[in-house]
Amino acid sequence: MGGEGTVMMERLLDAPAEMLGKGRAYVRHTLAPGVTIGRHTHEHEMESMVIVSGRAVHIINGEEQTIAAHEVTKALLGEDNVRIIRPFMSSEDFSEYLNRIPGAIIRVGIRDEEHQVSLHNQQMDFNDEVLPVAVSVVANMAVRRLEALAAR
Repeated sequence: MGGEGTVMMERLLDAPAEMLGKGRAYVRHTLAPGVTIGRHTHEHEMESMVIVSGRAVHIINGEEQTIAAHEVTKALLGEDNVRIIRPFMSSEDFSEYLNRIPGAIIRVGIRDEEHQVSLHNQQMDFNDEVLPVAVSVVANMAVRRLEALAAR
């Protein structure tokens, strides 16, 4: 598409069959620092991006936007309260979704002096006080995405 370097592409859905004729591609792009996709247009279709790490410059209708991983959580909770953890093997069923589409699990810390038992333990007592924070993070991510789409 005219960019610099090599973009690694992995097909996630078989288009158009698995996309019910509504799209032509659903792929995961992996770019090393400095690699670019290049300018291209979309007519009568959309493109969505999820930045897993780092940042990206995206031009929408001629307007340059910088999108950074974790910007919503850092803005809401403060940079000192957000930790980027290394990927690790987990038994979460959500991984089955991630085999098909890009996404991320947001792990919300729930431990305090009264809540020390780990998940999947019969003694675990969920710390309900974290729910407003977790819901706020997800809601703000959705609002930010909808605002970006409405601005197009």
